[in-house]
Amino acid sequence: MGYGREAYVWSMFAAFGLFTVGSVVSIMHGAQQLFSPEPAADFAVA
Repeated sequence: MGYGREAYVWSMFAAFGLFTVGSVVSIMHGAQQLFSPEPAADFAVA
């Protein structure tokens, strides 16, 4: 392709970006559940 190592660098940036976004969303969801938990319901389904 003619780009050498540049393709690997941009792929690494994309991977780090996806990992960071996933981590932030996961942490935000966990904190939200800790600070305002929903009451347990629908036990018949389980």
